Amino acid sequence: MTKFSPEQFEDYRNHSLSFRDVTKDCLPLLTKMGQLIHDEFKDKDAPRSIVFCHDIIKRVRENLFFLTESNPPQENNSIPLQLILRSVFGDLIMLTYIVDNLGNKETISAFLCANDLDAVKGKRTFADCEKEFLILCGKEDWVNFFDSKQEELSDTLNDIVASFRSKTQLKKKAGITKISEIAEYYKSKSELKPLRAILFGPFKMLSQVEHYANENRSYSYFNTNVAFFFHRFALNYKFVIEWMCKELETYLKRD
Repeated sequence: MTKFSPEQFEDYRNHSLSFRDVTKDCLPLLTKMGQLIHDEFKDKDAPRSIVFCHDIIKRVRENLFFLTESNPPQENNSIPLQLILRSVFGDLIMLTYIVDNLGNKETISAFLCANDLDAVKGKRTFADCEKEFLILCGKEDWVNFFDSKQEELSDTLNDIVASFRSKTQLKKKAGITKISEIAEYYKSKSELKPLRAILFGPFKMLSQVEHYANENRSYSYFNTNVAFFFHRFALNYKFVIEWMCKELETYLKRD
């Protein structure tokens, strides 16, 4: 069990309280933005880019709400809380990329298409593994369902590609999907360069928790610095959420 000196405990307590307070401040901003999108498109179809923004905002809000309701980081919850934080940063990295490109239909189409392709490929892999599992369990009579599911997913893949090619001139250029590619995009634009440090840095640190290696095994254990980083990272995502909400609200009210 981690032993705190009186000074360390006071720092831990202050950072934990600050983390919770800063995170709670983000919730009404995200709720307001989600409602604004809902009100703006309640009587008409929302573009796919706006649907993407709406759903990511919902995901981020739910994760942050959970963090505010959880116990402060400690030995029995440090890993799951950090993995939730990583999810928040990963979602915000994609969201800021979309928000920055809302006026560029071709770039948005490329991103959404590439993102959907990755998702469908993942579903096909899942269906293939389920088939193998059913065969191992002696349930060959259930395999036909997953055969039809794979055919359906293959059709979906073809539809996504065909739709993409009909709407954009980027016939051969694949859209950005990887977090690291978006980080490089930030780096290439002077006005967005700070986002690489603000979002990608925490994401990579928290990835050390997600992906175990002997070299980073210390990330699998609670230590007195964890609360400090939770506090620091909360300030990071609050800054980005405030910026994102202003940019998105401006775009929605441009007409």
